[in-house]
Amino acid sequence: MLMGARGFLLSYAAATFARLFHLPGIAAALAAFGVTAFIGVPVLFVVAADAFRQSLGRLPGAPASAVHWGERTASLVPCAGLLVLAVALQQAVMPALLSAVCARLLNP
Repeated sequence: MLMGARGFLLSYAAATFARLFHLPGIAAALAAFGVTAFIGVPVLFVVAADAFRQSLGRLPGAPASAVHWGERTASLVPCAGLLVLAVALQQAVMPALLSAVCARLLNP
C-alpha cells in the first residue's frame, strides 16, 4: 500500500510539472525527483518485497519457514548503503541541479 502511494505521488508530481511547464517541466521533474527516484525507489521495492515475504510466513496456516539471516543481510545491507547514497546525492547534487533548471525555466 505504501509503495503504491509513493509511486502514485511521484508520478502525479512529475505529470504536474510536465503539464504546467511542458518540455522544461520534464527537466524540472527530473531534477527534483530523479536523483532519489533512480536510487531510492528500487531500493524501497527490494525492502518491501523482503517484508512481504516475511509477513507471508506469519499467516495462520502457513508452513513455518526458517529465517535465513545471511540471505536477508546480504540483500538488505546494500539497500541501506544505497539509501544513504541517495540521501547524500539529494543533499549535495539536487539543490544545484534544481536551481539551475529553475533559473533556466523562469528566465527564458
